[in-house]
Order: sequence, then structure tokens, then C-alpha cells
Amino acid sequence: MPYAEQVAMLARALPSENGAAAELAQRADMELADAYTVLVVRVPGRPPGDRDPENDIEALLKTHQVPMRWHTEREPADAPGTGAESGELIALIPDSAPAALPHCRIPTPNPP
Repeated sequence: MPYAEQVAMLARALPSENGAAAELAQRADMELADAYTVLVVRVPGRPPGDRDPENDIEALLKTHQVPMRWHTEREPADAPGTGAESGELIALIPDSAPAALPHCRIPTPNPP
């Protein structure tokens, strides 16, 4: 399985407190933090045929080594820019100061 896909599975597992997060982190060679701050970067309306963001995500993963994933949404047919795809980069940043943003904390599930 490609590395970016492994990390995306980890990024999906952490917010849901999925017990598999510890195993997914080990497979992705990442250490789990006690808490995370969720960072969402919204990218509106890429035109159809624009390059896929996979290479950019892969570069970010190699540079920052944090759980992240890309979520693509297709605009409705009656929306402006018909056919355009918008998306979100969702990254979980390990919280070095968990008390700083208590409303944004995602607890790490305890492994069995």
C-alpha cells in the first residue's frame, strides 16, 4: 500500500478514536501524540483536468511527517464553475501544548 494511503488511513482513524490507530502509526513509522490540533486547508474550485494533488500531498508528508489526508468534493452541476473540484487538506498536528487549544484536541486512542 502506498505510504500516502497508509498515512491517510491513520488521519481518518485518529479523530474517530479507532483502536487501530496505534498499528497504523507503526506501519507509517509515526509516533502518536497525546493530542492533535486539526488543520484544514480548503482549496476551492480546481478546474477539471487540473493536476491531482497527490504529488503535493506526498511532498508534504515527506517534509512534515504528520497524519494528513486529502478530501475531494465535486461541485453540484448547478454551481458556479460547474464540474470544478474543490478539496481540503486535513492535517493532524501533534500538540506540543495540549492546553493551548482544548476545544481542538483529539485524544489518542489507547492501544489494547
